[in-house]
Amino acid sequence: MNKIESLRQHILRLHPNELTNLYPPLREGGMWSLDADLADKQLVIDWSQAAGFGIPNKSLETFGATADEHITSVYDVRRRVEQLLTTEDRTTPHLPVLLSRLRERRGFTRQDLGRQLGVRQATNSGMEHRDDVQLTREY
Repeated sequence: MNKIESLRQHILRLHPNELTNLYPPLREGGMWSLDADLADKQLVIDWSQAAGFGIPNKSLETFGATADEHITSVYDVRRRVEQLLTTEDRTTPHLPVLLSRLRERRGFTRQDLGRQLGVRQATNSGMEHRDDVQLTREY
């Protein structure tokens, strides 16, 4: 039994009436996917030996997007999945993904946003692709 199969068994022990579907990868070493539905909560958990666990936001607007959260430990993913299934918590994307989504929802291109902020388009692009963004204000 691999780690995602173990996670599925753990979820079913805690929530025996939960609907889960486990999808094996199409290729050896590929990505497994686990759908978990509990009452009005739906969650997708991806797993591969190489990448560990990923939890994307399950919505049509982000279909096919990369995972919002990456977790390597089985213990940590069990706790996080339980939290997501039993509370109002939602997955939290990394800052660059969040910035990009916010910009797109407002209907701005990077150039539009750059004009509003007084920075170059390349600066906006950098903020949407790096986890170590540092912002300073010049006076």
